[in-house]
Amino acid sequence: MERELSPEGRLKAALALLEIEGARSVERIDRFLQEEPSEQVRAALCLALSTATAHLEQPLATLALARLLIDDGSALVRLSAIKGLSERGDPRALESLRTAAEHDPDPGVKKAASRASDELSRLKPRIRPKKVERSQPQTKASPRSQGACPSSRGLCQCSNGAITTKPRCLPKEDCLFQWENNYRHQGFKCSWNSQFFEE
Repeated sequence: MERELSPEGRLKAALALLEIEGARSVERIDRFLQEEPSEQVRAALCLALSTATAHLEQPLATLALARLLIDDGSALVRLSAIKGLSERGDPRALESLRTAAEHDPDPGVKKAASRASDELSRLKPRIRPKKVERSQPQTKASPRSQGACPSSRGLCQCSNGAITTKPRCLPKEDCLFQWENNYRHQGFKCSWNSQFFEE
């Protein structure tokens, strides 16, 4: 990616690359993440990579996030990598999450990695939906349309305009924690049951 672009421009270029299927584009994203100087761009790209529909079945996406978790010098990026690995639900991430939970120098990263490792250990491997052609309507309903959240939980979703996270059923306190610790400093706005958290 051209370094003459602004951080926003580099992020847009990388996000466009995420739309291309295949291991090659993930390899290019991984190289970009290793060379990108802006921690905000690296952090935002971690979140985008975790839910990029072109790469849901791509193990290299999980490995790229796991490498960032272990090797990146920024706690912000490592927290975003944890979030991304949690979103992917790929058991290949467990070793990196456990390593970070034990050895990361940042207490917040250690705690988040430990929590993510525990959650991932309890999950059964996810079966990814088969990709649907863009011209076909999606048949899988979102939690919002299903009303799938139990009464003690609500729909938590964050967005910064270019990136929107998957809606998740969480207690309000957990959604607020995610926003305060993972998203707010990256310019995201988060809502719980359609009510946005205030600055």
